[in-house]
Amino acid sequence: MKYNCPFFAYVPLTVGRLQTVWRVPTVPEKISVEGGMIIRLARLVRGLPIDCRVDIATFFVPHRHVYSNWETFITEGVDTSQTLASTTLTQSVDSLGSHYDAADTIPDWCLHPYNMIWNRYYKLPFDTDRDVGAQPTGKAARWGIFITKLPSMISGLMDETLTEADYEIADGDWDIRELGRMKGRLKTEIRRDYFGRRYSELMQSSWGSKIGPETDQRPHMIWHEVYWLSGHDVVGTADANLGQVGGASVGTFRYTIPMRNYPEHGSLWTLISLRWPPIHEEEVDYLSTKSSPTYKQIAGDPDIIKHEPPIAINFSDGMHNHGTISSGHTLGKAPYAQWYRYIPSYVHKRYDDLNAYPFLSGHYSTAQQARYHYQGEFDRVFKGAALGHATVDSSWRIQRVSRIPGALTQIFAGTR
Repeated sequence: MKYNCPFFAYVPLTVGRLQTVWRVPTVPEKISVEGGMIIRLARLVRGLPIDCRVDIATFFVPHRHVYSNWETFITEGVDTSQTLASTTLTQSVDSLGSHYDAADTIPDWCLHPYNMIWNRYYKLPFDTDRDVGAQPTGKAARWGIFITKLPSMISGLMDETLTEADYEIADGDWDIRELGRMKGRLKTEIRRDYFGRRYSELMQSSWGSKIGPETDQRPHMIWHEVYWLSGHDVVGTADANLGQVGGASVGTFRYTIPMRNYPEHGSLWTLISLRWPPIHEEEVDYLSTKSSPTYKQIAGDPDIIKHEPPIAINFSDGMHNHGTISSGHTLGKAPYAQWYRYIPSYVHKRYDDLNAYPFLSGHYSTAQQARYHYQGEFDRVFKGAALGHATVDSSWRIQRVSRIPGALTQIFAGTR
């Protein structure tokens, strides 16, 4: 049977958070998706000097990955003694694709996939995973969980687990074979640190083997689109003066997923996020923070650089006017001479003085502040936030080719 299922979704967004546009349960069937969206930023204090990036993606999460007893539940059939787990909410929640009140009990497939998707695609791989059963709390319950910033010299630094012991050969007699063994061990440890924090990534980097989403039970990204919201300066609200001069932004987008087969029960989740490129008002070139740079730092000598391991980067290594509290705090590690592979953006001090533009500001006292968005980071950019920083007005049509019998079968149940 073929079913056309149209519906609408109206969702408010906050910059840097992960919000659900819609989610639907699936049986083994074929599904295609067509959507149209109008995304509007809230009224800006000033003009929009840089486009805002919109990421929208659809994921498939099998129920088998959510419920440990799912296979038994299905194989035992109607007379199964198995029960599927649920979660009782401690506060009202709006970020999971539906509104729930405090004390509502919801099935785990309405909660766990959101955390599973965040763990896999919206956080850094070396950071701690969120408990898949954790409820969004506080502002995250309404607007969604904060996600990583787009990469930059400061936000894209890595945590390294290697120690000096990984580079040292044990005391005592050793021969050239011992050196070879140590080099092999160090190589595989570095590969795991930088390219293989997850099983599928390690299999790809070490063995060249592509592992599907079933092997490590990760959410399967079905589709991903990136859009850019541009701004304009005048909104006409009255004939006399053509309206108030100020910033505004609106974009119209299409989102289409071709028909594809979903082989088992699960759920489809479409999630959206807004992020500005991480342009910091005080970012400067690494070398400009060194009043007396060493030969190794400034010469770019390839014979020197190729033997240098990654180095720790502090806030003071990439920021002007870094202060005293955060200046010595390590934000992570970067490949040596990364300052010759990256050019920081430049923001005139006058933009900082006006304090109403979507540039990053302030000092980072922790690596997490540099890597992830946080509360109130862009509130100064908007005149008001009754519906967050942006709204998504969208219409959707899901076409399903399914073995679910048609409605007439149920209407005439028992008569055929």
